[in-house]
Amino acid sequence: MPTVRIALNEDTLVASRHLARQRGLSLSRLVSDLLSEAVRAANEEPWPGRLSALADEMHLSSAGCSWSREDLHER
Repeated sequence: MPTVRIALNEDTLVASRHLARQRGLSLSRLVSDLLSEAVRAANEEPWPGRLSALADEMHLSSAGCSWSREDLHER
């Protein structure tokens, strides 16, 4: 696996090591996991598109429905 070198200020380094220890991970694994998640999230379809796709899968539609402003903001 390739190696990447990063520069952190002392406070971030100490806090990162503490967080990694809390999660039972090495600092390297914590950074790897966080970057992997960031890349995965960046490549995901934005939530409105996912929500629309889910509604289509479930055959849900708001066609023919109308709501008043009061209905939508009822407290």
